[in-house]
Amino acid sequence: LENAAKILALLLKKIPDLQGIPTSLLKLARAYRQKGMTAKRNQCLQLICRKYPDSIEARVARKSLPEQN
Repeated sequence: LENAAKILALLLKKIPDLQGIPTSLLKLARAYRQKGMTAKRNQCLQLICRKYPDSIEARVARKSLPEQN
C-alpha cells in the first residue's frame, strides 16, 4: 500500500489529469479499508471528491464517506 500511495502521489503531482487516477485512488481507499486504515481511506475518498468532483469515482466516494456534521 505504501508504494501504491507513493506512486499515486507522484502521478497526482506530475500528471494530475492522467486517465485512471480516480479509479486507482478508489482502489487504494478500498485497500486501506480492508486493512482497517480508516483515516487514510477517508483521505483518499476526500481527494477524489476534491480533485475529480464530476467523476463516477467521486459519486462512489461521496457515498462512502462518513456524514460531516
